[in-house]
Amino acid sequence: MLRRGLHLTVALAGLMCGACWGQQNQSAALQTQLDRYCEQRGKEQIDNNDKPLRVEAFFSPRIDTCIQLIVSSDPKYWHYTISDITNGFMHGPKWTKTEVPLKVFHYDQIASAEGYWVSTDPSPDKQLVGQTAVKIECTQYDHVCRENDASMLIGTLEPDTEEYEISSWTNSGIEADDTGAGRCGIGHKLSIDFASNSIVVTDYPTKIDNSNPKNPFLSCKAFQNANSYALHGGSLIYYGQNELFDCSGDGVNNAVLSKVAEFHGDVADKNYPLWMDDGAGGPPATMKTPPKPFTRSDCERATAKKLEELRGN
Repeated sequence: MLRRGLHLTVALAGLMCGACWGQQNQSAALQTQLDRYCEQRGKEQIDNNDKPLRVEAFFSPRIDTCIQLIVSSDPKYWHYTISDITNGFMHGPKWTKTEVPLKVFHYDQIASAEGYWVSTDPSPDKQLVGQTAVKIECTQYDHVCRENDASMLIGTLEPDTEEYEISSWTNSGIEADDTGAGRCGIGHKLSIDFASNSIVVTDYPTKIDNSNPKNPFLSCKAFQNANSYALHGGSLIYYGQNELFDCSGDGVNNAVLSKVAEFHGDVADKNYPLWMDDGAGGPPATMKTPPKPFTRSDCERATAKKLEELRGN
């Protein structure tokens, strides 16, 4: 049995007596309390505007996490969905990069590019703290390159803007500088190469660190070496996968629990055939739809089978 969801049981310790603790899988009383907790967690995740036909939440002893079934009430686009709502089995959201070749667009007096920064130095201490999506636009008529960033910091999306003064604009590319600001005086040099479709920014110190070495919070020592970052084309996606089962007229997408366990629940970026089937060993609906559309009765039977598996029966 996968134990990643055990933290959920620990978090509920205040609800349980010591005698129940050693018999968590056998105790009906414990199962009842866990089910109530899962029901509350499930309610918190349902949009007040949604009016599902059926909602059912419970604690799955099979995979040690909260499970919720939602049956859509839409008569045209109905579907049955079973999800891990506490990420005890499936991983929560994480950053996924989709990379494409960087393209620097330049025409007349305008140049632009979009992507995300990647350190040119593979050393662990040279990596960015978080993922940063970037849009750069340069205009020759006002001699400025503007870098607009969006980054996630401790769960909060933070915008930022950097301006570089263009020192050179030729048929080959652009050079621009931000001479640095703040106590540590860090400068930034932006280099754009039209021919190779490459953009690099280099952070470098513009003054010597004269701060008090006894107080690391006042020291600029960490910024005394130049660091460079290359713009990569593509997008950043904050994406998670918590769906264990889905059934609609298009068929069934079923997470094979043993396969998901092999990936430690981290399947958001894995190809569907590696961890999913149609509930009967065949390809999932995302890969191949059934010969004839599923009916609600078909989904009722498939859903009941999955719920029985998750309850450990």
